[in-house]
Amino acid sequence: MMRILSIAVLSLAMLFVAGCADKEETLPLYSQVYDTNHDPQADFGFAMQRAEESNRRILMFVGGDWCIWCRTLDKFLQDTPSVHDFLHKHFVLLKIYYGRDNRNTQFLANLPPFRGTPHFYVFSAEGAVLHSQPTAVLEQGNGYDELKLMTFLEKWATAEPEVPEVQNQQAVAGAAT
Repeated sequence: MMRILSIAVLSLAMLFVAGCADKEETLPLYSQVYDTNHDPQADFGFAMQRAEESNRRILMFVGGDWCIWCRTLDKFLQDTPSVHDFLHKHFVLLKIYYGRDNRNTQFLANLPPFRGTPHFYVFSAEGAVLHSQPTAVLEQGNGYDELKLMTFLEKWATAEPEVPEVQNQQAVAGAAT
């Protein structure tokens, strides 16, 4: 009887540990929402720390809840598990608000210019700009194209920086002090 009880307790403990390991990490607020009041420099610092600890890159979305294509992208990521899972496995997601009520000019001035939202920036875990990408090329019809988005993510999960964009660019982490 004692042996059966011991096996049952051990089995439950193993299930608990396995369940915890499979559980998706809780995303910080800076990965979930475009917040007009957040300090983008502080959020970037937290994202860098998380990227270094988990050996991932940072994928920064510039946009806002007012932007229909930003909302379309968020919905696409939630509704497309393969893209969502790959994104969070290889990148720390950082959302930076850009809109009429807060353009985050000081923070964004350190980056290659962009036109339109949403816009992607890929960073190394150390904060170096690796790539700047308008998202319009990833669209199809009234939404996003899974193959195009996966191709982009797969490339930048490990790709080397593009020399013209990185040249003379400071890491964002140290630029806005």
